[in-house]
Amino acid sequence: MLNTEEDLLKKFENKKIFVITHNDLDGVGSHIVARYYIQPICKEFNYYIAGNDDTEPIRECVDKIGDIDYFIFADIAPTLEFYDYLTSIAKKGVFIFDHHISSYYNIGERDNYFFDIERCGTRIFFEELTRFTRVKKIFKQFVELVNTYDLWRDTSLLWRNAKDLSNVMYGTVNWFDKKQDDNTRYNNFVNRMLDKFEYAKTFYLTPTEQSYADDGDRKEQKALNIAKKSLHVRTDNDKNNYLWFACPSKISFVASYLLKEYRDKVEYCVCNSTFSPKDKKISLRSQESFDVSVVAEKYGGGGHKNAAGFSLANDIDFYNKLKNGEEHLI
Repeated sequence: MLNTEEDLLKKFENKKIFVITHNDLDGVGSHIVARYYIQPICKEFNYYIAGNDDTEPIRECVDKIGDIDYFIFADIAPTLEFYDYLTSIAKKGVFIFDHHISSYYNIGERDNYFFDIERCGTRIFFEELTRFTRVKKIFKQFVELVNTYDLWRDTSLLWRNAKDLSNVMYGTVNWFDKKQDDNTRYNNFVNRMLDKFEYAKTFYLTPTEQSYADDGDRKEQKALNIAKKSLHVRTDNDKNNYLWFACPSKISFVASYLLKEYRDKVEYCVCNSTFSPKDKKISLRSQESFDVSVVAEKYGGGGHKNAAGFSLANDIDFYNKLKNGEEHLI
């Protein structure tokens, strides 16, 4: 991990900033950190919430906002090509606050790259930004809940509240509004959290938010039931047993549940996400020592050691064979 004694908030004062984050709870949490701490002090605040680790669309914006001083990536990292473009061609300052091992392997150690697999992106970003600043208890609590959920610490005493927070975020989104994209669909959740930080001392859920959390629990059970209908135990080419299943949502919950149920029988699981069928998304989850990030990288994706993913939208033939058990990822 890169450490610094530099006050980053002072560095960003009166500068034009572009913040890029991921579109999960950790990424949106990072966005909230930027909105709370950086937006009020910078000269101009721009942001992009990216799906599927896709930061390349930012590239087309560089010429339009060529006077940006700093690009900040949190819970996500640019590709090596994009990083080189920003630093060497566009001559921009770049800061990265991330914990995805595949991205770190791709980019390598760089100046202003804050990397730590023991903290989620939100926590890295928050702690590095506020190194010389007093922080509110409620904000610390929020960050710890995000950290607990994103690192999937399901034995933590905070786990129930952390999972509720994730369900609240997704519950506030109107997924059927085609006019919204990732930059706008999380505004309800973001504004709710910012209001809490402004007016409350400790973190809590309103009755409406608790109803979102409870609805999320019901959706988890529904997704699990759907997954079990397509569940198969398969053996890859290296003789590793793995689970194959398909479900539309709540993949982390479903995968975690099934891996525990089959703990002594499989090494990992492969999920076909059916929420957006055209994307042909494949999500990987694994038991302790099995590194699925390496598998995901092989197919153009990435992620963590025990949670990674990629898309097979450009290889429909292999996707269909994988689905039918005629081919394996390993």
